[in-house]
Amino acid sequence: MFSVTSNMDKENWRRKIDGEREMLIQIGDALHRKAVRQVFGTDEGPSLSAREIECLYWTARGKDSASAADIIQLSEHTVRDYLKSARSKLGCVTIAQAIHEATKLRLI
Repeated sequence: MFSVTSNMDKENWRRKIDGEREMLIQIGDALHRKAVRQVFGTDEGPSLSAREIECLYWTARGKDSASAADIIQLSEHTVRDYLKSARSKLGCVTIAQAIHEATKLRLI
């Protein structure tokens, strides 16, 4: 998390932030890339397939494997395999952890 604060009044602070928005976005992006590099050794993080991301996405939204399978028109077994593969690539023990990591990495 990246946070910027000040003791300026609200209106002056808003103008200051608006004027520095692009720089703050660049700083946040650089910090994010550095954190990913420290965790995964590269800027890119783990490479998940589109289907792995899609299965994580629907699971993160509360769908079980059967419901996710219906939505993306795969078998339930295939959805579970994609979730296991994503979990492994993200270095997680549970699907919930994988969803958390994928969310932190902005994959879903």
